[in-house]
Amino acid sequence: MKVLIEGHSYFLEFDKRDPFVSPAYDVAYCDELAKRYKPIVLDPQGYGKTPVPPDYMAYRLVHDNGNQRLCVIYEIYWRRQDCQWRQLNKDHDHDYEQIQIHFDLREGILTRVVVASAGPPQYGGHGVEIYRHVKQVRAGAIRRKTASFESFPWGRHNYETWALDQPIYNLVFIEKRPVVRVINCFHVFTGIKWNQWKALNRKDEGNPLLNYELSMPLCRLDRRRLWQWYYQHQTNQFGHDLSNPFAPPHILYYPSPKEYLLRFSFTLVGFITAIIRALTGR
Repeated sequence: MKVLIEGHSYFLEFDKRDPFVSPAYDVAYCDELAKRYKPIVLDPQGYGKTPVPPDYMAYRLVHDNGNQRLCVIYEIYWRRQDCQWRQLNKDHDHDYEQIQIHFDLREGILTRVVVASAGPPQYGGHGVEIYRHVKQVRAGAIRRKTASFESFPWGRHNYETWALDQPIYNLVFIEKRPVVRVINCFHVFTGIKWNQWKALNRKDEGNPLLNYELSMPLCRLDRRRLWQWYYQHQTNQFGHDLSNPFAPPHILYYPSPKEYLLRFSFTLVGFITAIIRALTGR
């Protein structure tokens, strides 16, 4: 199947046997498309190389059956994370951080970029940045339930995260590739804004920030690799729900049954949030 995006034609290769997707969508691949829009990940402070640089960036496409929307999911994989954050020990094997790029296939345009970023402590330091066609910055909590067990191994859990909505025209693109940087030891990102880019890259020095790009190969996040991440990684199994990236907050996470303390903390945060809402009426 061919799609037309920003003046270029791409052939989508579907995998109808991939189970990790909601019924209304299909999993597909297109190496040319994924490479053209592959995010540029900068690491000026060295967080992304400590203790080891990422092994690779894996991608998959989620395509809706009505041929209206397409999302490229990029997952960056580190085999090890060492991080002490706010008196918490976040050291573990197998770290995965996500970036998404969304397209409207009816108009053939890029509509949003979603970045796994930092958030308030009550959300474990995690949040999302959503760059889309809005006029001003907005922030707030978004609540959603993960998918059923058929498409997400430990599904049907409430998930709440902090989302920062921002104008997409503020985000730097270099030849169609969005630019982000690693901002702390647990490998989350923030988008580089044009005012930051211009301030840090003086005209007489070219683009020195690009010297800090994390170089990594691009591969497919197919069902075999995803099965390995979900089931065969004995510590820190993959907890991202990739079945439906189109509904906000787009990036969903819930820990596996083996992560007892994390699951308890998620339940406790949800319980406390519900009490606060009941008392405040929000």
